Parts: sequence; structure tokens; C-alpha cells
Amino acid sequence: MAEEQEDKPMYAEWEAMHYKKLEKKHQLTVKYFNEAIKNTKFREYLKPYREDTQNVFLKEYADFKAEYELSADKYFKQKQIKELQFHKTAEEMLWYIQQKKLFDLQCLWRAEQIQIKEIKICDDFAYWSADIKRCPFIDPITEQEAELLQQFVSSLSFEKPLFNNYNWQNYEDFAEEHKGDQEMLSMPEWYHFYNMHRGTEALMILPDIRGKKEEHYQQVAINYRLTVSPHKRTAEPESEKEEDAALHINENEEYDQDDPAPFQFEKIIAPDDKRPFLGRGINNEINDFINQFEDEKLKSIHQLRQRLNNRERKGEPFDNYRLQQAMQLLIDAGDNYPIDAYYDWRQAVLNLANKFERENIAKEIPIAYQQYKFRIESGIAPFLTRVEKNDILKKKKENKFDRELILEGRKLLNEPLDFNY
Repeated sequence: MAEEQEDKPMYAEWEAMHYKKLEKKHQLTVKYFNEAIKNTKFREYLKPYREDTQNVFLKEYADFKAEYELSADKYFKQKQIKELQFHKTAEEMLWYIQQKKLFDLQCLWRAEQIQIKEIKICDDFAYWSADIKRCPFIDPITEQEAELLQQFVSSLSFEKPLFNNYNWQNYEDFAEEHKGDQEMLSMPEWYHFYNMHRGTEALMILPDIRGKKEEHYQQVAINYRLTVSPHKRTAEPESEKEEDAALHINENEEYDQDDPAPFQFEKIIAPDDKRPFLGRGINNEINDFINQFEDEKLKSIHQLRQRLNNRERKGEPFDNYRLQQAMQLLIDAGDNYPIDAYYDWRQAVLNLANKFERENIAKEIPIAYQQYKFRIESGIAPFLTRVEKNDILKKKKENKFDRELILEGRKLLNEPLDFNY
């Protein structure tokens, strides 16, 4: 038993893989170094240089070669992602158009000015927002709409968000914002731009007839559950639909830049080992270690290094991250891409990066639109990533709960168990 405990790994899965890679890299480095020192062509090349530096150079060469062999796929994927980054953004942004058209339909539907076969309750719009690529009742994107999106991206109104977390169909907050009652601005800037050019802002002042009816039924059901039977549920009378094959997720399929892996908590290989991990808070752990075991000279050097590092990290972490992203982006801008004068050099860099990004995404929108048009005309189903599939399945569950709540409220009021109200 003791031997089994000793053999049990004490790392998380990603840590074990990291150490395996280090071991493999060391083996390859030794192999390539031994090959290099026996290579007569290499030795001939190195003759003009100091003898004591030749083996050092060959060790570094072997280390580089081992790293390239182990990471070749990663480098090629990163290159492809970098080359296609603006095109991928343009493809994603085409769906901004459909989200706005869906929101406009929501305003009309809530005001009971239109009926849509696929819409029974307000939350159905949130569902179709998640499944926007397959929404059957929105007209396809037109060339004029794609041109309007290109104008938006080219304008100063556009700044690509670091995290695209828009709740595109958040009618309640957007309506409050339009009335001036919302403290925080939540409506996407694209909606404002679209309204200004298409004259659709008037839709925001239509009455929310349908929403108020649903709210009444839901409140009746909630009050009943809280006071009478908190666990009771009313089943939805509609028959269950067949499973959507397009949402099937193949767990064995490899992830790539078009279908990135969703975040997963790390899997612990040795769950029985309750001791804390070493190396997670490396700075604090190294500090404690040095302070306990090293002499005063090393302690003072370590403190000096920390002060220098803190000076380099001065500023808000988020702002520093944005600045690093901007600098990385501008590497591709070339030398002849002038920066405008500004009192804050950091903001000047961010402005320049935003300008560079706007120009390049705008160039890709017509190409992305032509590809979209070809897929529509050819009947090619849209590609759904695993993240999108999971979002759709999650919205299905939330949608079912809202439907049940409304029907329960109608039942308590002795009304028909349907959505014809």
C-alpha cells in the first residue's frame, strides 16, 4: 500500500503533461547535441570561433531544435490564427446584423404587431439569439446591410471589445436605457449606429404588451410555489421534439482555431493527496523559501529584483493587458504606420491599435459576406462550434423553465394551457 502511494503522481493532469514534455525535450536535446558534435560539417563551420564557445553553441542549437520538433504544430496553428484573425472577426461580426434584426422583431412581437410561428414567449428571442446562425424567420443578410456594418467598423464608434459578452436580446435593460432610467449603458454601440442609419429607434417606444402578460402569469406561479407547493411543476403540454443532430458534440474530435476548447477545470490525477500544490503562488512561495533558508546578501538581491519588477508592472493589470495586446497587434502594422499625438502615450498606442484593427476588419467584411452568401445559395449549413452548441443547449433548458412557469400561472387562473393570450 505504501509503495502504491509513493508511485501515485501528485500533479494535476496539465502539470504531468508539462513535465513529460520537459523530459522528452531533454532526451531530444541530448540526442541532437551528440549528433552535432560528431558532425564534421558543423565542426568545419565552427572553426573560426573560440573553441570554448563551440560546445555551448551546439547545446543551444540542440535545445532549439528539440523545442521546434515538439512545438511545430503549435507554431503553425498560431501562424494560421494570426493570419486569419481579422477575417474571423469579420465573419463573427456579420451575425451582429442578424442579432439587431432579431431584436427589432422582438420589439414588434412584444407590442403584438406581428406574429412569428417559432415564437411563443419572450424568452424564445434569447434562445434564437444563441442559435442565431440557424434562425429560420430572419431574412438573409443583404449586401446593403453588410456595407452598413463595414461603415460601422470603419467609424470611431467601433472598438473591438476584449470580451464579447453582449446579451443581444436584453430587451428590459435596453428599454430602460432608452428611457434614460438605466444607470449603466448596456446596449451595443452597433444597435445605436443601425438605428441612426435605418430609422429603427422608434421601435424602442412600442408598448411591451406581451412582456407584461407573461410577467403576470409568472408572478402568479412564483407566489403559488412560495406559499403553497414550492416543488410543484406543471409539465409543458407540447410534445418533446427529436434531438437536434446538429448539436451533437463529438468529444473525441480535436479542437482547432475554428472550434476552440471551452474552459475546463483542471483534472487532479492524485485526488487523495490533500496537501497544497507547490508552485501555484510562485512569488509568495519563493519569498518564504528565500527568507527561511538564504543569507542576507541573496535576500537583498531578491528584494531589489522584486522592486524592479513592481516598477515594471506599475498601473492597473487590465490596462497593462490592453496595452500589451495593442503592442502585439501593431507589430504587424509595419514601420510606416504613424501614430497621432496624444497627451497620454499609452492611450495613443491603444488608439493606433484600434485604428489598425478597424481598417483590417473592414477590409475583410465584403469577403466574409461573399462567403456567407455562397453558403446560403448553396444550402450549406452554418458551422457551430462546441461552445455555441453548449450555449444553445443551455438556453433550451432555461427556455423550458420559463414556459413551464407561464403555463403554471395560466392553470392557476383557470386559463387554457397554451400561449394564446
